[in-house]
Amino acid sequence: MDSLFDFFYLLPFSIGLIVGFLYIAFGGRGAHEVIYKYPHPTTVDALVYKDPNGACYRYRVQEVNCDANEGKLKEYPLQ
Repeated sequence: MDSLFDFFYLLPFSIGLIVGFLYIAFGGRGAHEVIYKYPHPTTVDALVYKDPNGACYRYRVQEVNCDANEGKLKEYPLQ
């Protein structure tokens, strides 16, 4: 039975590993991906948001009676 090292070539493996590291470090989207978080009543206290100007802010939850404020309600499309 052949050894595993008979099928393993160090030079192509090393080149592929180096190219992969360079792609991730300089061109990949892995660590540079932007994650959008929207406020939700259950997580509003745990999240701090940052606007494009660098200012940090939080949202507050305030329960209101929808029937009493029906004239102020607006349609909100799903995202």
